[in-house]
Amino acid sequence: MSVRKPVSFGSSHCQRAFTLIELLVVVAIIALLISILIPSLRQARAQAYRTKCATNQRQIAAGWTYYLEDHNDFFMWPGIASNPHYFFGGKKEIADYSLYGVPLEVRPLNQYVSLDPSGNKAAELFHCPADNGAKGFQLYEQFPGITTYDLYGNCYPANGTIMHGRPDRAYMKDEHRPPLRLVDVRIPPSLFVLGGDQQHLLVGKSPLPSGRVPRAIWHDKEGTHVNLAFLDAHVAYINMKPRARVGEVDQTGNYSYELEWLLPEEEDGG
Repeated sequence: MSVRKPVSFGSSHCQRAFTLIELLVVVAIIALLISILIPSLRQARAQAYRTKCATNQRQIAAGWTYYLEDHNDFFMWPGIASNPHYFFGGKKEIADYSLYGVPLEVRPLNQYVSLDPSGNKAAELFHCPADNGAKGFQLYEQFPGITTYDLYGNCYPANGTIMHGRPDRAYMKDEHRPPLRLVDVRIPPSLFVLGGDQQHLLVGKSPLPSGRVPRAIWHDKEGTHVNLAFLDAHVAYINMKPRARVGEVDQTGNYSYELEWLLPEEEDGG
């Protein structure tokens, strides 16, 4: 019967420990790799947010197409709610109903994007993943840290022009204009803005009476690049032209808020 030899723990079998210098070198390499990877990861995340935001808006633009088909090419009645450019779609549960003075019972576009018409369920389709609210608005200061989605139920305000009714004649004060119809939009559908990220209403906007300039910094550091949805249901990521003064025409070779294409000398408000 053989006897098993005891295992030797002599110095020849001992594992060599890291020296302090080697450990510091490893830590430095890891730190270097992290410093290289983090900007790439942030950039990838920002791109993913923009892509998701564009996908949301593409579906919303398609919902407008279905809505118009179902309503004889009429856009929504201007009096659906205060601030109708936000409340055409999205979720009903918002921070404070009293801010708007009317009950927000129905958000008409919801049923055309397979959501609850009354907005009783969360409507993530109207939620931009990069939404971090808008700096400079007193309303946001009343609800510190609130997102646009939780404040309005919708991150993607519409072009206000389509919510103001037909522009073909003057109306008495407080009299509602008839709803805008598709034939009233006399520029190419690929140029007419349906809506976009909240910043599309704010780029270059004049300071408020408080001196603050509202900004929604979602997709870039300057807040000028936004996803815009167009009447032909395509979405583009656009660097918007700042509005230098109140009343400046919102029309360029890439997009227009106007119902008619203006002559070149009219494009700057002249």
